[in-house]
Amino acid sequence: MQENRRGRFVWLLAISVSLVALAITYNPKTGALTKPQEGERRIENLIPRHVPISINIRSEKETAFKDLSNRNWARDFELEVTNTGNKPIYFLDLSVFFDVANSHGPELFTTLVYGRPEVGDVRVLPPPEDIPINPGESAILKVYSGTLKAWDIKSREQHWALPIRVQVKFQFLRFEDHSGFTGFEGVPTPRRKASPQARLTNCVNRPGDAVAGTTAPSRPGRYGPDRAEWDVFLIGH
Repeated sequence: MQENRRGRFVWLLAISVSLVALAITYNPKTGALTKPQEGERRIENLIPRHVPISINIRSEKETAFKDLSNRNWARDFELEVTNTGNKPIYFLDLSVFFDVANSHGPELFTTLVYGRPEVGDVRVLPPPEDIPINPGESAILKVYSGTLKAWDIKSREQHWALPIRVQVKFQFLRFEDHSGFTGFEGVPTPRRKASPQARLTNCVNRPGDAVAGTTAPSRPGRYGPDRAEWDVFLIGH
C-alpha cells in the first residue's frame, strides 16, 4: 500500500511539473511554444492566432541571430513572414522589442513594414503596381538600414548589452478590399468601399532585391521616398 501511494505521488508530481513547464512556454494566443534552446536568443511570437500570417527567422540567418555572442545580431535579424490566409496582403506592420536597455528605456524598439504607408491608408485603393504578399507567399522583413546605423553609434556610446529576448507584436494588416486587422489584439477591420479617384496613381516602384527568382520593388520609407526605403523582398512559393 505504501509503495502504491509513493508511486502515485511521483506520478502526480511529474504531471504537475509538466503542466507548469507548458504554462511557461505556451502562448495561448499564438499556439506557439516559445521555450528556446539553452544558450540561444529567445524569440517570442505574440501575434494573435487569428491573424493570417506566420513568422520565422530566415533559415539562412537563424543560427547567427540566435547566437548570444553575435554582435551583428541586428543585421542578422531577418523575419520571414508567410501569408497563411486566402487574400493578398498589401500592407503589414509589425512591432519588434529587444531587451536592450538604452537612454530611452529598458527596451529597444523598431517596426517591420511591408508595403508603402500610403497603401496602409484605408481611404485609398492600392494601384496595380503594388505587389502584395499572395496566399502561400512569404516576404523577408529586415530592420531599416538607417536604424541599424543609428544603433551602431548608440550602442558604442552607451555600451549596450546584447539582447537575450525578442518579442514580435502585431500592429496592422490590410487587404485590397480595405479589410484587415489592427492593434496588438488583431481587432478585425471591416471592408470599405473606395472610389476609383482614391486609387494612388503617382507612386513609382523602385528596383529591389530578388530572391528565389521573384523580384519585388523596395518600399519607400515611412517618412517619404526621399528619406529611405524599407528592406523588403518576396519569396515565391
